[in-house]
Amino acid sequence: MRRVEVVADGGAVTEAAARLHPVVTVVDLHLLNVSGLDVCRRIVQANARAKVILITVMDDDWVRTEALAASPRSLSLRSDMRSDSVRT
Repeated sequence: MRRVEVVADGGAVTEAAARLHPVVTVVDLHLLNVSGLDVCRRIVQANARAKVILITVMDDDWVRTEALAASPRSLSLRSDMRSDSVRT
């Protein structure tokens, strides 16, 4: 069974990940209420085997350093994502 849940802010991402135990969680770096970095840290802290993919439009050294320190499985720049890379 496949399930995709879309939520509106960082707090909701953390809650949904705790409730659903997803195979992978895709998190935008810039969220309402709680940053994507904090969401990633919380998810990985709650489950060290969690797979989080952080996405962002920002491409600079600080973002890369901070994002990778949050322990995601992947950091993807939106500018590098092809329109056909996400399929439903």
